Amino acid sequence: MSTRRSSRRTAALSVERKRAAKPSVRRGLESLTEGNEKYIAKMLSIDITNTADNTVKKIADALEDCMNMNNLSSEMLMARFFDTTVLSVYSEKVLNKSGKGSTATLAARISKEWTKDDFQSLNSSKRKREEDDDKSKSKDLEEGGDDDWRSPLFYWKGMLIHDVDKNKLKWSGSWASALAENGLPNEEEFSKTKKTNGFKLESVGELKSSLPSNKNVDISESALLEYLVGKSGNFKGRYSLDQGDGEGPRQFKDLSHHFAFNTSSDDGNGVLVAACGSTEFGHFVSAGYIHIKNDSTTELVLARRYIDEHDSRQDIVKKKDARLLLESTNVKVHDRTDLRFWRDLLPIKIE
Repeated sequence: MSTRRSSRRTAALSVERKRAAKPSVRRGLESLTEGNEKYIAKMLSIDITNTADNTVKKIADALEDCMNMNNLSSEMLMARFFDTTVLSVYSEKVLNKSGKGSTATLAARISKEWTKDDFQSLNSSKRKREEDDDKSKSKDLEEGGDDDWRSPLFYWKGMLIHDVDKNKLKWSGSWASALAENGLPNEEEFSKTKKTNGFKLESVGELKSSLPSNKNVDISESALLEYLVGKSGNFKGRYSLDQGDGEGPRQFKDLSHHFAFNTSSDDGNGVLVAACGSTEFGHFVSAGYIHIKNDSTTELVLARRYIDEHDSRQDIVKKKDARLLLESTNVKVHDRTDLRFWRDLLPIKIE
């Protein structure tokens, strides 16, 4: 009997050692929790009503358990479960590092700091936060409730192919999230999302044209961008999304997805594109551009902004007329390399 008890104790200690994160990583989890208690507790479905001074420890324990249950590193934990804005604010205000980049980029940057043995403790992190006057972003995330996930843009980027025989567009690639002010994620960031955030869409029904002059163009001999100017239609298909429930990426589809190409011809920089639609998560508007890459392939980039029920752009979704989004903006296609392009084209909310 004593041998069995000894074995059980040894096994328990082994599990405990396996669960224990590196001390600096543990301090990192606690410093990330401090100031974001309500946000993380809600994400993990933890009741912190009566935890008082033990709130940070309880949440950090839960984060560490989540890492072990799902066999995740701290970097993977943040990339999979945390909002881009939370990581951006933490990187800037606590680590004094850049807050730019996608969720994956920010997670890697933060994790790198946590692996340093001399990473600052919770108390020093707390003092650093208290000395900073600009806490508006963290406060918004803590009190924003269900609207937090609408803060980043979801950039969809992939190759667009025109099936001439069926007069059908096929668009496939992957998506990545990032704050509008940080601009389009780079190629390396997109490459990390191919397995988890892929999508395949195709147009359904007739491609309508608002320009009679190109309605009867011989599309087999016409440049694709010129043919698509003024065209509109509907996409259908599926995309992958990991909801952070431990089930991994799952397939979803839009309930509706209307797209429209701008009526202005390509000036060498591409053609503006807009879209709107609805999903089980809510309504969205999208904007971006289509252009010819250096390898002569055609690429379509659309940034998706989910909007709340009080946003005036809901009218665009109801009318299923994505072109209205382009008509209401002064952003020009040649400005797309400017970080203001995405911010001004797709603000978080319009009253």
